[in-house]
Amino acid sequence: MAKFTVVRGSSQYRTYTGLGFGAALLVLVLLPIVTSDFITFQFTMALLWSMGVLSLNMLTGWSGQISLGHSALFGIGAYTTVMLTGSYGWHPLLTVPMAALISFLFGFAIGVPALRLAGLYLALMTLAIGVAFVPLIRRFKEYTGGSMGVSIKSKVFPKEMWGLSRDQYLYYLVAIAVIILFALARNLLKSRVGRAITAMRDNEIPAQTMGIYPARYKVLIFATSAMFAGIAGSLYGFVIRFAAPYSFTLTLAITILAALVVGGIGTFAGAIIGGIFIQFVPYYAEQVNQGLAGLVFGVIIIVIMLIAPLGFMGFVKKMRAKIVNVVDPSVVRSGQV
Repeated sequence: MAKFTVVRGSSQYRTYTGLGFGAALLVLVLLPIVTSDFITFQFTMALLWSMGVLSLNMLTGWSGQISLGHSALFGIGAYTTVMLTGSYGWHPLLTVPMAALISFLFGFAIGVPALRLAGLYLALMTLAIGVAFVPLIRRFKEYTGGSMGVSIKSKVFPKEMWGLSRDQYLYYLVAIAVIILFALARNLLKSRVGRAITAMRDNEIPAQTMGIYPARYKVLIFATSAMFAGIAGSLYGFVIRFAAPYSFTLTLAITILAALVVGGIGTFAGAIIGGIFIQFVPYYAEQVNQGLAGLVFGVIIIVIMLIAPLGFMGFVKKMRAKIVNVVDPSVVRSGQV
């Protein structure tokens, strides 16, 4: 039984959540200062992956639609940045809005025909997109570099900026982008649009009776999810400064989906955990046995699912419930607490 009760939205609840966010922000700010450039780069990549996981979470966690094509959306963003910067001399930051726009339009184009599909049929359609992306990139090799990929040859960022090393600068840049995207996603979820999407996920028929048009919101969330994936891919492009087809295969899409499940579907913190999972678990799996890295990686996923079937955040909430009971104000007003 919980030791004490906290009412959601109360001053006590806001104090606890504020302390949690403050501690997380402090870690985010101090991390590149107290670690090496290599560790800083690894966490930069983890933050990038967390944006990719967040984009899939918006689609799967909020609206209940399964996508196996987010590797293609991620790749579109990366190729947009690398090609515009490397071939046309754009500044990398100016390519991010362009990547967001192209990804949004691509997601909209996918979302319209996807209106007639659901469940496994939708997953198969997005799977086809993920599979077709790599040969399509190779087909237009005069623009994309084919199998060899395309790179940003010029040094778009100096070795030091404002007293920060290049790795530290890129880390803070990506961290700011993560904060902005997560804030936008949270505001969208709390808005009328977000409530309509989650209501549609829970039961589409009652949602329609309340005046919610499923087609409109399904296309909107698909396009928005694609836009977030494109932004993540764009930032990936100018952090790595290289894009090649083998970086955006179906394996990446499945890895992002696995990271979402491991972190906790439908949670924001779960996306961060998922990003850390993608970056660090394969790395340390290779340290255990380089030849059996894939096997070790798979075993780790199985063990995590056995211990925490609802993901890491589901496990955390279960443990938290043993210490503190978080209730809604309506429960307090009804006298149940």
